Amino acid sequence: MKNIKSLLVFLCMGAAFAACSDDENINVGDTTVQFQSASMLISEVTTALDIPIEVTGSHEGTVKVSVQYIESNGLKDDSNVIITSRELLIPAGVSTVDLETRLSVANDEMEEGRVLTFKIVDVVGATLGSNATCEVSLKEASPIEGSYALTGLDLATGAVGSILCTLTLSETDANTLLLDFGMGATVPVQLYPGDKEGDYQIVIPGLSEIGGGLSLALFDYASMSLYEDDFLGYFDGETQIITLQVPGAYFGMCFVDMSSLSLYYAWVAYPDPENEDGIIPLQMIKQ
Repeated sequence: MKNIKSLLVFLCMGAAFAACSDDENINVGDTTVQFQSASMLISEVTTALDIPIEVTGSHEGTVKVSVQYIESNGLKDDSNVIITSRELLIPAGVSTVDLETRLSVANDEMEEGRVLTFKIVDVVGATLGSNATCEVSLKEASPIEGSYALTGLDLATGAVGSILCTLTLSETDANTLLLDFGMGATVPVQLYPGDKEGDYQIVIPGLSEIGGGLSLALFDYASMSLYEDDFLGYFDGETQIITLQVPGAYFGMCFVDMSSLSLYYAWVAYPDPENEDGIIPLQMIKQ
């Protein structure tokens, strides 16, 4: 028993000595510490975020940095935003450390302008630089984003067919999607709330360039006519399908070279074989 007590005393003395040693090793040189960048952009579904803090100048001792999160947009400290360690020790010679955070900030709403603000509130052993604050902007994630198969009657084969495309939320506007058929250009698609939560309405502008010298357009196979009309669509959050509204059977979307009016591809709505008065609509089916 006596030996155990002696060991405990020895360990405690060692810990005290280490603490004194840390204080003696505080940096005294001409040193600057700050966030590596004053701003960042992340997806709202991000759950772990490391924010770099950098040290420049003469760095021959320990630099201590204290950081806090500034609450905003209803996102709470230690709930939505958790900082793993608010006080960081940066040893001599180490140029960069990460402020580690855990995030729970995603929601079902499309909210522009949400920002997480982190601030260096105290520094020991260095001078605080100009990037004392880092603002992390949240890019909204939408359930409508993803890969789709535009599906209808393929006029090239006479059978039901499809072409793959993607919808991606714009980095600058939470109400705009980018439609990409992989041909070199994207089409801006307007996004609006649907009739119930999780549903959306979209507007695809007619005669939009998609790349490769081609444009998409509303097409009537019966009269072989092109129209400038926009495509209106409805995204059902449960089925993950966008149904495009067209005037009737054999109307659909085509890819056309507008300089020569040459038709390359076309997918159209078609009569429902099981319903005399019905049609199978043109759809974008999420993959």
